Amino acid sequence: MSFAADVDGDGVQEVVVGNALYRPDGSAKWNNGLTDGYPAIADFDGDDAPEIVIAGGGIVRLQNAGGGTIWSVTNPGQAGGPPTIADFDGDGAPEIGVAGRTAYVVFDGDGAVLWQQPTIDFSSSATGSSVYDFEGDGIADVVYADEEFLYVFAGNDGTIKLKYAEHNNATIIEYPLILDVDGDGEVEIVVVHWNYMGAETGVTVLGDMDQSWRPGRKIWNQHAYSITNNTNMA
Repeated sequence: MSFAADVDGDGVQEVVVGNALYRPDGSAKWNNGLTDGYPAIADFDGDDAPEIVIAGGGIVRLQNAGGGTIWSVTNPGQAGGPPTIADFDGDGAPEIGVAGRTAYVVFDGDGAVLWQQPTIDFSSSATGSSVYDFEGDGIADVVYADEEFLYVFAGNDGTIKLKYAEHNNATIIEYPLILDVDGDGEVEIVVVHWNYMGAETGVTVLGDMDQSWRPGRKIWNQHAYSITNNTNMA
C-alpha cells in the first residue's frame, strides 16, 4: 500500500513505504530498518511538515519525515490494516483509526487510545475503513465492515450508530465506500459480501430513509488518498 508524496518538501514526490522513502529513480533516501507496515501521512504537530503513520504487525508507529520514530505503541486490536487519518472527535487535530483482528481502535495524535470497539476479523486482520461526517457536526464517523457486520461508529467515542447484520465476508484489505451512487445529492454506503460465514454475497448499497445524510461526491478514493495527488475531483 505504498503511495507518492513530497515528504521532505523539495518539490519532488517520493515513494512512501512503511520503513523507507524512495526517490523516483528507486534509490532510497532512507531506510530505518524497522518492521514494514501500512503507511499514511499527515501533519500531526502543526508545523506544516508531514509525519508518517505505520500500522501492521500489532503495532502503530508515528515517524518523522526522516524516518525517525516519534512514538510506537501496541495495537490492542492486534495485527492491523491501512490506517485512516481524520479528525474523529472534532477537536481540529488528526487522529488515527486502525481496523485489527479483534477491535477497531482510534489513537490520538500522541499514540494514546481514544476509544476501541470489539470486532471480528480473523481472516486477514488487515482491512481498511472509511470516515464521513454524515450529520455535518464536524465529527468523522467510522464506516467499517468485519467478517460479520457493517458498522458505523461515532467518531468521538465509538458509539455504535449502525450495525448492519446482513453481511459476511472473508476479508482482504477492502473497506466500505461512501459516495453518491444514484445522483440524488446524498451519500450512500457501499459494502461487498462473500459467503464465507453466511449466505450473503455481492454488493449492498445503504441509504438514509430520512434523507438526512450530507451530500458527497460520486467517487471515493484509495487508502492512501491525498487531495493534492488527486486530479479527478468530479
